[in-house]
Amino acid sequence: MDASASDRDRLRSRLVRAGVLDPDRGLVLLHQLDPAQGAELDGWIDALDTASVADPDLGLEALCRLSDRLRSVGGEPTVREDLFVLLPVLGFSRGAVDFFDRHPEQIHRVAGYVAEGFPREETITSLISAADGRIATRIAARSLLIAIAAVDLASPTPVESVSEVCTALTRIADEVLQHALRTARIETNLPQIPLAVFAFGKTGSGELNYVSDVDIVFVCGDSTESEGDVLGDATRLARACLRELTAYESEPPVWEIDTNLRPEGKKGALVRTLSSYREYYRRWATNWEFQALLKARIVAGTKELGRRCSAMVSEFVWSAAERPNFIRDAQRMRRRVISLIPEPERERNLKLSAGGLRDVEFSAQLLQLVHGRTEPAVRSPATVRALSELSEHGFIGRVEARALDEDYRWLRVLEHRVQLRDLRRTHLLPESAAERRILSRAARVPSEGDGVLDRWKTIRSEVSRLQRAIFYQPLLDVAASLHPEALVLSPDQARVRLRALGFVASDAALEHIRALTRGVSRRAEIQRHLLPVLLEMLAEGTDPDYGLLAFRRLSERIGEQYWYLRMLRDSPIAAQHLCRVLSRSRYIGDALSSQTAAAAWVGSTEELVPRTRSRIEAEMLAIVRRHRHQARGNTVVPELLRAVRRRELLRLAMVAVTGTREIVDISQGVSAVHAALIEALLAWIDPVGELGVRITVIGLGRFGGGEQGFGSDLDLMFLCADAGAGQEMQSRAREAVGLLREALTDFHLPIVLDLNLRPEGRKGPLVRTVPSALQYYEHWSEPWEAQALLRACAVAGDAELSGRFLEGIAPIRYPARLEAGALRQIRLLKARMESERLPHGTDRAFHLKLGRGSLSDVEWVVQLLQLRHAAAFPELRVPGTMDALSAEETLGLLSPGDAMQLREAWTLASRIRSAIMLASG
Repeated sequence: MDASASDRDRLRSRLVRAGVLDPDRGLVLLHQLDPAQGAELDGWIDALDTASVADPDLGLEALCRLSDRLRSVGGEPTVREDLFVLLPVLGFSRGAVDFFDRHPEQIHRVAGYVAEGFPREETITSLISAADGRIATRIAARSLLIAIAAVDLASPTPVESVSEVCTALTRIADEVLQHALRTARIETNLPQIPLAVFAFGKTGSGELNYVSDVDIVFVCGDSTESEGDVLGDATRLARACLRELTAYESEPPVWEIDTNLRPEGKKGALVRTLSSYREYYRRWATNWEFQALLKARIVAGTKELGRRCSAMVSEFVWSAAERPNFIRDAQRMRRRVISLIPEPERERNLKLSAGGLRDVEFSAQLLQLVHGRTEPAVRSPATVRALSELSEHGFIGRVEARALDEDYRWLRVLEHRVQLRDLRRTHLLPESAAERRILSRAARVPSEGDGVLDRWKTIRSEVSRLQRAIFYQPLLDVAASLHPEALVLSPDQARVRLRALGFVASDAALEHIRALTRGVSRRAEIQRHLLPVLLEMLAEGTDPDYGLLAFRRLSERIGEQYWYLRMLRDSPIAAQHLCRVLSRSRYIGDALSSQTAAAAWVGSTEELVPRTRSRIEAEMLAIVRRHRHQARGNTVVPELLRAVRRRELLRLAMVAVTGTREIVDISQGVSAVHAALIEALLAWIDPVGELGVRITVIGLGRFGGGEQGFGSDLDLMFLCADAGAGQEMQSRAREAVGLLREALTDFHLPIVLDLNLRPEGRKGPLVRTVPSALQYYEHWSEPWEAQALLRACAVAGDAELSGRFLEGIAPIRYPARLEAGALRQIRLLKARMESERLPHGTDRAFHLKLGRGSLSDVEWVVQLLQLRHAAAFPELRVPGTMDALSAEETLGLLSPGDAMQLREAWTLASRIRSAIMLASG
């Protein structure tokens, strides 16, 4: 082998050891760097190796590319040393390489900044202040940013210096904002207009990223002059300032400027006076806007105005937690943000995902807003500093504060690295495993396995755990005196926190916690471990106080049963479902206190589904058969049947609150329970036919349509056979119906029977023969009664009788032609019903049944189309509103858009009606 080949192999091996993935291309680049192929080749490789470059292939390419660029513009003789100094950033950030390619003259300057470590404040101020024009200002700012990145990437422990990085980046932004406002004053010749620039978000808190939005708003001072003149000039000045910051030029802005945090967002005025801001926050601001004010800071403009702005902000921020539902609104908004993350990004979003940056910031902010009202020492807008202050003053345990602090610093390092790669605004970990390996080296994360991904997963899990420990564990310590040496809250502070989390009766809540955790029993020990998680889940409900009370009652009844606490301990879904149903439904909480075995359903996917009518009916009929020898006057059978009803309605309620089924399925389930109950009671009333009467039960209204809610009436019609026995037969039928009505009476969970839709209403006989009913509808019924018959359905009893009746009323409810007079009468009746039945003083916009766009409106539209077209289209001959609506859409009687609106209105109103019943009990 000749010497040159041996030297190539040696250099190739050295490149591989330095981390170069493509050594052959690396050799080509080396020879381009040193065309003479001298001993300097080893020097370039040494530089790559000793600088701990994250992406050596990019680093070598950058050295070659920038050396050529510098030679083309007559570079300085120190260029080689300058590039070596910048290798950590050149070997990771493609965005930095592109910047130097555009501005090679900045290489020597940035290398000089790096030599002094993070740029000093006076360096930043002098450089930005001296910049002449937009492009020069942006070049100066970006060169300082890249200098910070070079120092940051060279650090063996970036997690320790991340706060220093954020502070330095914020100083650059501050200077750029101040410079832009000074330039705008000169351009507009408005030097005396009192205008201040408020920074929000990470700029306001001094925690800016490498590539981030800079959130600002403009405030104008109040003046004795015409407010319109002052605001007009101030707005002109603000627009000129924004042009300096955002106008398109050959060098793009360093950061995006966002002014949408101003009152009313994009729709609001760009500039407001201080008094206008105060009035807005006093009267119209929503809860999240006060949380945003926590990080507000004056960064540029008139100093005296700035001081008055800061005083106003303080006034609103530290009273915000007293606003109704402040903390719970903030928590709901946080959950909504998480839900809106696109599914492919949910596992990679460092900022918004559960357990990410926003969760740490959110936790610190909520604790500050709760406790900062009375303790000024915990009001720092910077997250790391806030965690330290909260720990120092006993609002967070020291161990938890240290762990959360470290997790947050790591998250910021990872966020910085993903942004530095291309100098692009992003919070997503790369999908490519190769890119993640480079990112791991840049962040100094051990790269065994999938370095940054493994670290991210660990941090997410730990942040979620720490949130519970920070918010809820101290409440247990106070309530049960578990660890006196670890107490971080006084009883009064614990009550304040409970109220902030949504527990209105804080004294009662502490007593419940005390009762659940007191003692040395196995139950108390397990509940001490579970309660931080359970309290968090209960706090998310609509009634946390009742949820905690119901959980205590349930635990006191069945807490010693081995399956109960094991289920909650081992099944997060079961615990979540139980807390959800208890904190959102008094109906369920009350029912579980007497039907404790149903608590096991929350841990079973098979149990939390609506039972079919056939299955429920089979169970009920089996009860009737077991007790068939008991006299009809015995109340055992009806009570056993009603108990099955209560159990199945509880199941459906739990299905509804956990959200495992749609409202249509639940409505059908409620209707099926009642149909099965009536069928079983009829079998109990006359098990061997001794009454000698055949009865059928016709369901009407929502019951007939299979659309019952939890608070719906049972609209029924009773019919019997005409066996030629006349009055005696009807007398026996009335006896049977009387027994049925009596058996349906449930004092535990009332059943409201409505028999007023029968022929002649309240004045008519309770039971009619089928021929009598058909004769009435044929000769004397009103048009609205034909409309009511659209939802007539056989629900129990003699199938042959119900078949005759339904066949006989077909021409009535599906008329060949709907007369104009009949339509007019139906409309008049609807208007009269809404006028007479709507409670006095009720806003029609909020009445779910009779208001505008409510259930009756949707059902009326659907039923009117059935009356007009069902004779021609058998598909429309269905009792259910949603089934009929779908058929009308398919037939083209309704447009898809109209059908969707009607369906959504009906579904929403039905859900709310049932929710009211479930919530209130």
